[in-house]
Amino acid sequence: MSQRKNDAVENLLDALDIAGHFMIPEVCLCFGSYLYRGNRTTKVSATAFDAFSSPNLPPLAKITAMDVEVAWDLVHRPTSLEKFSIQTNLDTAHVACLRIFPGIKPAMVDAVLQTEGLRGLVLETYGAGNAPGGPDHALTKVFQKWTERGVVIVNITQCLTGSVSAVYATGMALGRAGVVAGGDMTSEAALTKLAFCLAAPGSTPENVRRYMSISLRGEITEGTKTVFRHPSPTLSSKVTNLTAIHYAIAEGNLEKVRDLLRIEPEWLLNNPDYSGNTPLVSPTACRRQSYRLHNIDER
Repeated sequence: MSQRKNDAVENLLDALDIAGHFMIPEVCLCFGSYLYRGNRTTKVSATAFDAFSSPNLPPLAKITAMDVEVAWDLVHRPTSLEKFSIQTNLDTAHVACLRIFPGIKPAMVDAVLQTEGLRGLVLETYGAGNAPGGPDHALTKVFQKWTERGVVIVNITQCLTGSVSAVYATGMALGRAGVVAGGDMTSEAALTKLAFCLAAPGSTPENVRRYMSISLRGEITEGTKTVFRHPSPTLSSKVTNLTAIHYAIAEGNLEKVRDLLRIEPEWLLNNPDYSGNTPLVSPTACRRQSYRLHNIDER
């Protein structure tokens, strides 16, 4: 507080100002002239004055020289009155966090999951929740083995913004293996929430998995947005042919693929459709292991 290059005084005064003048019944972080929801916040700089950020939720309030602008539509308010209580005997030393990296081996993941007393794992994956399955899906089988044994594994993204969703085949494989999609939770929020839910009296792997995918205190974005949708009511000729090629490859219909490529003036095999998949790497096409590219005539 006594150092010249210090923002502690300003942050403390801003926090006192908001606490004394506004009814915001949340655990918050006041820093750098912004009020953030605590379970949405992560540290993004070790040295800058704006060291914290809320990547997937706007600030609850902004402090200016003249006023405090509160985003009341974002503030969580209680819907019922309950007697205050606190759990004093929570055992939270039974969770871990593992970041997926190129070259990770199934034996490494298996070794982490074999840790004595481990009941939950936060898995930080690529992009929208993707992880390599490994040769013969060995890594996916490791996850499935431990989820079947009652370990709760939660999938969150390594990216600063965005959410885990079953868009790609590898993400879908994790879901089928029993891994819970953690949406847009930060690593800190996912780890804390998982530890709390597992330590709560009467918790079971089944109800913990359910709680990890829904919002308890605004820590995760819930919504009903569809994963795939057409950008317009009608599809262009190019997209129509591209979709037809997808289905033809998935069905292994070589003659139909040849016919479509003859009449289509553009080389479509490397073009993505509205869901971001190309005909040769779409999840449906990948299941057709017997299909061979060299059977397609050179154009």
